[in-house]
Amino acid sequence: MPSRLRNYHRPADLQSAQKLLQRADSRAVPLNTSPRPPLDAYRDVDAVVDLSQLKLNTIKEDGDTICMGGMTPLQEIADSALLRAQAGGVLCQAARLAAHLGLRNVTTLGGAILSTDGPPEVLLALLALDAEQVRDGDLLIEVRFAKQTQSGGGLARVARTPRDQAIVAAVAVVEVETPRRGVFIGRQARLAIAGASPGPRRFTSAEKMLEGQTFSADLLQKIADAVSADADPVPDYRGSAEYRKAMAGVLAKRALSQAWNQIK
Repeated sequence: MPSRLRNYHRPADLQSAQKLLQRADSRAVPLNTSPRPPLDAYRDVDAVVDLSQLKLNTIKEDGDTICMGGMTPLQEIADSALLRAQAGGVLCQAARLAAHLGLRNVTTLGGAILSTDGPPEVLLALLALDAEQVRDGDLLIEVRFAKQTQSGGGLARVARTPRDQAIVAAVAVVEVETPRRGVFIGRQARLAIAGASPGPRRFTSAEKMLEGQTFSADLLQKIADAVSADADPVPDYRGSAEYRKAMAGVLAKRALSQAWNQIK
C-alpha cells in the first residue's frame, strides 16, 4: 500500500520542530531511525521532521554527568572513548550489537530507545547505568547518567546466531567501595534483563542481594536463582517460558561476573 507521506521538513531549531510536530492539520513524526526499521515506517503519516540540524548528536561531559544527544548515531556511541571508560564500556558494546555497521551509522540513540520491536541491549545498558531521559514533548533531547567510578559492566546474551536479536539478554553494572586490603565490597548493583518479562526491566530484588557484600560464587548463584524465580517471561517460537526463566538466571550470573572481574 502506498504511503501518504507528502512533506519533508528540516527545521533549524527545536521550537520550529515542535510546531511542525504539533500541527493539527497533518500528522508529522520525527525522522528517527531504529535498529530494526519496519518495511513501511511512515504509513499513514503526512510528513516527517528531520532533526539533524538541531545539534542533538553530541557525547560530552557535564561535571559529573555524561550527556548524549537523542540524535547521536549508534556508531559514534560504539566508538566513543569517553563511553568506553564508563562501566567497562558496556554501552559501547550494546551499541555494536544493536545493528550492523552500515545501519549503526544512521540509527540514532533515540531510535534505539523508542523502538518497540528491536534489539534490547542499548536500552538494557541505559537501565543498568540508571540513565535519565530528557524529553521535550515527544522528542528525546538527551540521555544522561552519572560518571561511573569504581564500577564495572557486563553484558551477556543468547541468540540463534551472533547477529540475531537476543532471545534473552542481561546487562549488569556493579559499583564497589574503595578496596581495603584488597577486599572489594559491593556498594550498588544494577541488573537489567530483556526476554524474561513482558518488557526490559531492572531486577531490583536481585540487585539488593549484592549491596554491602563481598563477591563469591555462592552469592552469585543465589542471585541467579532469585532472578529465575522473579522472571515472568512471555514464550514465543524462539524460546519457551521455562527456557527464558532458566537463561535469565544464567545470563544474570555471567553479566555480574563480568562486571565484577573488571574492578577486582
